[in-house]
Amino acid sequence: MELSDLIGAVGACVQQAQVLVERTAEREYLRYFHPPAEEGEGALRGALIPQTVEVALPGGEGEEAVLPVPLVALVNHAPMRLEQVRVRLNIAPTLTGRGTVEVEAAPPEEGGDSLELLFQAGEPGEGAARLNGAASQKL
Repeated sequence: MELSDLIGAVGACVQQAQVLVERTAEREYLRYFHPPAEEGEGALRGALIPQTVEVALPGGEGEEAVLPVPLVALVNHAPMRLEQVRVRLNIAPTLTGRGTVEVEAAPPEEGGDSLELLFQAGEPGEGAARLNGAASQKL
C-alpha cells in the first residue's frame, strides 16, 4: 500500500469516528424530549416536546410555586469531540521506482520504522461557520 493511501485511510477513520461521536451526542440530547405529537393542532403537531419535572420554589410569605422545568435545562449537554487523535504505526517503508513510498506493517519485534500521525480538530471553514451562525439565529 502506498504511504499516502495509508495516511488517507487512517484520516478517514478518524473523521468517521468523530461523526459517530457527534451522532451519539445528538441521540443523548434528544432523549430529554418526548416524540413528536402525532395528533394535535398548531405548533405542537410534529414538534418534539421537552420532558419536564416539577420543582417547588419558595416564594414570598412562605408560599411555594411549583414550576415545570425542562430536564434538558438541568443537565450538561456539551457534546464530546475528538480534539486530538494520535496514531502510531510500525511500518516497513520501501521506495519504489515510481518515486512513491510503499509500506507494509512491521510488528515492533521485527524492527521497521515507527510512523506517528497526529490529527487535530480544526475550525470550520468560513462558509460553514456563517451557515451555522445563521441557523442558530433562527432559534
